[in-house]
Amino acid sequence: MTSISFTVPGRPEPQRRPRFARHGTHVMTHSDPKDLIYADRIRWAWREAGGGYLEGPLELSVAAYFQRPKSHTSPRTLEYTTAGLVDEWVTKKPDLSNIIKAVEDSLNGLAFSDDSKIVRYGEVFKKWAPSQSDGWLEVKISEMEL
Repeated sequence: MTSISFTVPGRPEPQRRPRFARHGTHVMTHSDPKDLIYADRIRWAWREAGGGYLEGPLELSVAAYFQRPKSHTSPRTLEYTTAGLVDEWVTKKPDLSNIIKAVEDSLNGLAFSDDSKIVRYGEVFKKWAPSQSDGWLEVKISEMEL
């Protein structure tokens, strides 16, 4: 069973919705340029990890770590954090499902033939980064045994 893990440095980004514009009788679709840049970062990280083409049913795990807000670094909040009184889970936007979709769409055709090959999600979550880093995304894709 092949398993490949990689890290995408920087703030985790969601897959944004396409925009539509009418030009005469035609409708044009526009993707957000941020999506293209983030997709390139995900593909680069996949290649750097030695990722190849995976076959069969796949399991996808995604861990998104976000930079803590400045309010989390005040002395009083640090006391609460070390005491376990400040929530470690990120309950703000972006939605976890859109972060997962960004990974799936970016690796479509590179890591697998279609994202329909993903039949199970492993551990998926959003958390605050333990330090004042910009955040990062950890991804693991595993081939499942038939």
